[in-house]
Amino acid sequence: MAALIRQVRDPAAIAVLHAAALAEQGRSYPIEIIVEKWSQVQDAHFLVADVADPVAFLAYQTSAPETCYISDLYVVPAYRRRGLARDLIAWMTGHFSTLSLHVDPDNQGALHLYREAGFLQTGVNTGDGRIRMELRPGN
Repeated sequence: MAALIRQVRDPAAIAVLHAAALAEQGRSYPIEIIVEKWSQVQDAHFLVADVADPVAFLAYQTSAPETCYISDLYVVPAYRRRGLARDLIAWMTGHFSTLSLHVDPDNQGALHLYREAGFLQTGVNTGDGRIRMELRPGN
């Protein structure tokens, strides 16, 4: 699927998609709260995949010039399994030497995506059981 991947700085650009992602997890937040939350995150950056309208987003923070932490990745259900998440990750691998993230062990679709992209498990959080993963493109 041909999608335009673009960077956005304004959290309002991803707030509706993020609200949909949270709703799928049984959590509901007003869009204003989501925008406020992201506005307070230092070094927050966003990618959006557009197919006429935004249908996917990836949120990340930079901790060093070549390193980033992917905090959220979401694709609208009607557009899943069409390569959009893979395209967002590919964009990231072209711009950073180290990518890290956490994923819920029950999210088999995300685990498969990340493993296929080359992420390796680096540990498990003791508090919430989420799996820590890292990718170093080119290594």
